[in-house]
Amino acid sequence: MSDVPRLVTALVVGMGWRGKTYSNFALDFPDRLKIVGIAEPRKEVLDHCQTAYNVADKYCFQSWEDAAKLEKFADCVIICTLESEHMAPSCAFAKRGYDILLEKAIAENAENCKEVVRVCKEEKVQLVICTVLRYLPESRRITELVNNGVVGDILNIQMIHHQGNVMYSHCYIRGNWSHVKTGTSFLIGCCHDIDLITQWMGDRRCISVTSFGSNIHLNKQNKPPEAGKMCVDCPVEEKCQFSAKKIYLDPFKKGDMGFPVNLITPLVPDIEGVTKAINTTKFGECVYDLGTEQLDNQVVNLMYEGGSTVSMSHVGITSRQAGRTIKIFGTKGEIESNLDGSVTHYDLETNTKSVWNPEPLKVKSQLTQFGGADFHLMDTFVDSVARRDSSRIPATIESSLYSHLLTFEIDRAQRENTILAISPELGVL
Repeated sequence: MSDVPRLVTALVVGMGWRGKTYSNFALDFPDRLKIVGIAEPRKEVLDHCQTAYNVADKYCFQSWEDAAKLEKFADCVIICTLESEHMAPSCAFAKRGYDILLEKAIAENAENCKEVVRVCKEEKVQLVICTVLRYLPESRRITELVNNGVVGDILNIQMIHHQGNVMYSHCYIRGNWSHVKTGTSFLIGCCHDIDLITQWMGDRRCISVTSFGSNIHLNKQNKPPEAGKMCVDCPVEEKCQFSAKKIYLDPFKKGDMGFPVNLITPLVPDIEGVTKAINTTKFGECVYDLGTEQLDNQVVNLMYEGGSTVSMSHVGITSRQAGRTIKIFGTKGEIESNLDGSVTHYDLETNTKSVWNPEPLKVKSQLTQFGGADFHLMDTFVDSVARRDSSRIPATIESSLYSHLLTFEIDRAQRENTILAISPELGVL
């Protein structure tokens, strides 16, 4: 962990799951980060977080607009609203001079992404996107191997995103992202996968893309005939993988108050709140009735300059939750990893295999999500603000914008059912 020279102060906009996660860095390391302001529309959540982080009344707001009216009162702002609510606050706080940590995706469409980056560059503030996969020790090891040339020239990258039946049903059926206007499932779930691919391909640009996808399963046509409207009194609930009792109530009874249990009640989950949620809200409704505009499977093929290719699959209904499978094939070797504990390198020239395992996190922290990547993200961001030095940030804002715009082109290729040529000017403002 960095030896930070001074305490960094932060305003947090949006105290949902991600906002609270990043803010907890201040509880773990009070000598490094202090939350001095909160903007959160839900009054009971605002009050709870004000107490948790000991924030003065005058810096607690139910709208980010009210916070943005004031002169700058913190070093940075952490923005964790929905993607469709990213552009306006990002631009407003950039104009106030705040460095910005922005939850991915940058925004819900390409034009808003460009505007966020344009304003931040114009105002000369630091903009860091929470593409947390870049901060995993495993992905950093892969990047080190690729950059050191141990696999030679990359021929092909294969990647699978295992969304997970629990995560898919919670986020894209019962949760905030059931409508594509808030961002497609590929944008929300895979923009940081495309970010990793962009990093590994280095200076080579994507020149063409195809993508196919569909929503096969979760619709009213596939609802079991005997299934009910609410899971709590459904006669086939015990056989259903999407049962609200299995996803929320049973884990809570076993002491699990993490994702997604912590997202169905406004405050710390308790038995009354969880029971009420699955009895009276969409979190207890049959997923087949709710339906979704999001795809449950998508395949992507990318062609890069020089002839290298990338294939990626995004699958909604899987046993692994937010899992990855990665294979990189080069002219001298191969790399394999699931980004969950090891990286395997095959050296074709010596016909040997080596396995690298990350060291355990050496500090105690609540930020254990994504294999500790949340901790490494906050550690790096806080350090960069304290030192006014962004050299440790693994992604430039230009690279982040490019990978986001490429993600939008992937979704366009899927919608239009076409082979899409990618402009060499993609990402140029």
